[in-house]
Amino acid sequence: MSRFLIVTWDGAGNLVSTLGIAKSLVEAGHEVRLLGHRSIDQRCGQGGWTFRPFASAPEYDAVHPGDLAEEMGFLVQNVFFSGDVARDTVTEFERAPADVLLVDALMPAALCAAESLPVPTAALFHSPYCLFRGGPLLEMVSAA
Repeated sequence: MSRFLIVTWDGAGNLVSTLGIAKSLVEAGHEVRLLGHRSIDQRCGQGGWTFRPFASAPEYDAVHPGDLAEEMGFLVQNVFFSGDVARDTVTEFERAPADVLLVDALMPAALCAAESLPVPTAALFHSPYCLFRGGPLLEMVSAA
């Protein structure tokens, strides 16, 4: 049995694949923890994994988006490139180490934090990888 720490966010579309992987790992006998926004736990419940909320990163709920430009600014600063998310990732790992980290690819701050930890890390690309190399998705999070 291995211990998995999955770092994710309440982005709605990413949760289908993330929770499917978490459920499959639990069914295979692994210990799984999800680190993310409280709204994930409130809406998705338990699937045999343990949920841990971000300790310092601001809450976000994809079900209640605001103005698109304002929302994207929030996501870029407080989810994708957030120092709080990076610190929360390290803090959670130090609180209870894992054998493997799985981090949402839209959270490069968490991926960078994971590089500092003594554990194999994989990025979860829940959309075709080519979308991350160019085009509207990349332009959406690029600096203006």
